[in-house]
Amino acid sequence: MTSAPSLGLPKFYNEVVPLDGERHGDWRLRSSASSPWVVGHNTIPLLASEFVSAQRNYPIIFSSANEPAPLALMGLSKRNDFFDDKGQAIGKFYIPAYVRRYPFILAKLSSEADNLTLCFDPECGLLGKFEDGALLFEGDSPSERTNQIVKFCQDFDTSAAFTRRFVKELQKFDLLVEGNATIKNGYGSAKPTRYAGFLIVDEKRLRDVDGSQLKEWCRSGIMSMIMAHLHSLNLVSALVERQSN
Repeated sequence: MTSAPSLGLPKFYNEVVPLDGERHGDWRLRSSASSPWVVGHNTIPLLASEFVSAQRNYPIIFSSANEPAPLALMGLSKRNDFFDDKGQAIGKFYIPAYVRRYPFILAKLSSEADNLTLCFDPECGLLGKFEDGALLFEGDSPSERTNQIVKFCQDFDTSAAFTRRFVKELQKFDLLVEGNATIKNGYGSAKPTRYAGFLIVDEKRLRDVDGSQLKEWCRSGIMSMIMAHLHSLNLVSALVERQSN
């Protein structure tokens, strides 16, 4: 079986292999009420187009890597406070598209390839020769369910490309600065724990941006995304309280 490159796999993915009608023609996709792949991950990649929906539930931060990326902050340690230890959502909240895309992904099968191929993580446990679930192929053609998955992944990649441009715009105006959160370790003399290593938009620097640029950001939708990010930071205290209890 031909595999997509295994180096530098994204979060959640253990391996990716192409979905192939010849090999997987009789396979089905089972639905799952839980997302066990999120267990142990306190940050989840987020698309800029999701900021407005996500801001109501958890803080939106940016990674401090050389190429920063937006993240949903779902806990201040390795624990994810929005999913239990089986990956079941705790209450109702906006689930990032990154979580919902798994186990599928569009990938190049080689560095020379021009096209992206629908691939999946074979360790997900959701695809196989099951008696239940949605068929992935109908004869020699992808099923309607598979076509829906391809469309979702294509839309995801389009939004991801815009997200990268959005972050570069923030960097261009030097708006990203280091953020931190402090957790009190109960009573007594125990020193608080400080969580850092992430970036946020600096409001003072934002106010100093030229008015014509701010107007352009309002037209393009970038300003609404920035404001959603800033509003979401008010939820850091809720995460701190959960960790302190």
